[in-house]
Amino acid sequence: MQYLVYLATFLSCLGNVFIIRQNSLGFIIWILGNVVWIYVDLKTPGMAPQIIMMVVYAALNIWGLIEWRKGRNILRPMWEIKENITCADCGTVCTGYRLVKTDNYDKTKDSNPEWRCEHCRLQKLEELKNKGIKVE
Repeated sequence: MQYLVYLATFLSCLGNVFIIRQNSLGFIIWILGNVVWIYVDLKTPGMAPQIIMMVVYAALNIWGLIEWRKGRNILRPMWEIKENITCADCGTVCTGYRLVKTDNYDKTKDSNPEWRCEHCRLQKLEELKNKGIKVE
């Protein structure tokens, strides 16, 4: 039984790695990990709360996989943050922000991304909103 605990732990961690790498296979790996955890918990007295949690996690992973396959950005809007950039608008060297992707805006393949300081980022968001881009 102990090897199943290690397997479930491994699958749970591996699923995270795939999601971080933006690979939807992570959802399937998580679902497999959830199934192993449910099996282990069914064999262990007093684990009903964790069984419920793993069933919910599996359902959320199925939902996440469906949304991902539809091409929707689950974590919308998607931002990048980078240290020590020069703001494209005011020239300040600071922590920079850029909107990468939202429902109707996609700069994931932008070869020359524009970074903005906190102040200029807010101005750019207003500009994008006025163009009909969903930024929230």
